[in-house]
Amino acid sequence: MQKKYILSAVSMALFSVSALADNQWRFETSLSSYSNSEVMSIKALADDTWDGKYQDADSLFTTNRADMGVGYGNWLFGGAIRYDYFGHFTKDTGRFFYLDKNKLPQPDNTDLDILLDVEHTYASGPFIEYSNSYQSLDYRIRLNYWQSDQVLSGKVHGKVNTATNELYLGQLDFDYYYDEDTIFDRETPDTMYGDGYSLDIGLFWQIDPEFDVSLDVMDIGYSLNWDRVYHTEAKLIRGEAKKNSEPSLSGIENDLDYKQKFDSQIFLQAGYQTDYGRAFIGNDYINSTHHWYSGFQVPVFGDLAKASITLYPETKAIKLGLEGEMIGINLGLNKSKISDTNTLILNMYFKY
Repeated sequence: MQKKYILSAVSMALFSVSALADNQWRFETSLSSYSNSEVMSIKALADDTWDGKYQDADSLFTTNRADMGVGYGNWLFGGAIRYDYFGHFTKDTGRFFYLDKNKLPQPDNTDLDILLDVEHTYASGPFIEYSNSYQSLDYRIRLNYWQSDQVLSGKVHGKVNTATNELYLGQLDFDYYYDEDTIFDRETPDTMYGDGYSLDIGLFWQIDPEFDVSLDVMDIGYSLNWDRVYHTEAKLIRGEAKKNSEPSLSGIENDLDYKQKFDSQIFLQAGYQTDYGRAFIGNDYINSTHHWYSGFQVPVFGDLAKASITLYPETKAIKLGLEGEMIGINLGLNKSKISDTNTLILNMYFKY
């Protein structure tokens, strides 16, 4: 998207200015990526092949953000790019798609509860952040402005009976907003436009020399206001009839102003300093799902960096981290082969 290239150029210009300025200026860049799909491997879903091992689940998500900024004192200014996909569905829906994609027979005469609820978009924009300390509490507040020209937001739901492998009876209701219609193949030649704001808050409280608590709440109030976005509201019905009969489709297609809303993401962690290192437990709350973890962190290379290992019991993911004052990286996987993984966590930063 053109806006993304403009954003990158502005960010690099800010970096150049900071490099020429006095040493009170600083440069920061980071990347965070968190994906989870228990139903299939992330690669199988991204490639839309749905091949490989399948298991029942009812949600999947990927949320990714990269930013670059220039700071002075307590302030940080910069730009960010993000890609998000949040999906909720019934287990019947997941199995139906898996069998259909792999050309496997559906069970005969089975009632299915179909639901697919999706929020999906790319976005980019500038941000401003303020950070400070009060006694033993460190805090930061960040205001983001987002622009986007790609949207998919809506729901498909209904009841279907698989009378035979080739005949499905029932009704599906569609209500969704989009820039590209992947269901009924409606032409969408014009560019969509949406914008909005979000707030991020970060807190770190050193309660005593041994015990600390951190809380990060991302995307508070995050929504995109779309100007005349494409919309389809339709009903698909197929009743008792011959196998080759066509289903009836009725509904409306129009252009509407629309407010696309996203849920906040919450990251909570508590740590305790022992004689051997720091033990910690926490919870990542994303897409209405909890991801509990525990881990241990130890200093390495003297006090130049800290190495950590984190275990996620539910997803069976293991995350390894190495963090220093200037550079840090954390990588988490639940499979040794990245193409088979269902959980992928990547965090990187560079500060100068």
